Amino acid sequence: MRIVDRRTFLALPAGTLFSKYVPCIFESLKIKGDSTENDFHDQSIEDAVRCSGSEEFEDVLFAAQRDGTSFAMDFDSVMRDGLYDKAQLFAVWEPSDVVALIERLKLALQAASSSPR
Repeated sequence: MRIVDRRTFLALPAGTLFSKYVPCIFESLKIKGDSTENDFHDQSIEDAVRCSGSEEFEDVLFAAQRDGTSFAMDFDSVMRDGLYDKAQLFAVWEPSDVVALIERLKLALQAASSSPR
């Protein structure tokens, strides 16, 4: 992993895994989309609920909270960042970090699949 400034981050390719970074604090894990002149798009991971908008987002989550309803995730939608903070730093995952995370997730899936429900 490495910490980079905004200019360096904007030059990175779409598909880069990252978190916004404030010294010693990592924000949400995201996938970088395309960069524009001074902005970029990204894909949230932890709150990527499949829905048509904010109202349905809330309905889906309240139903899940109330009833234990399962809901689908959407890892294809991107949003524009739009914050333009020139001082923003980014914690960027290197390919070896992503491979290590995938291997760990495989172990977690294997453990979850073998445990009784």
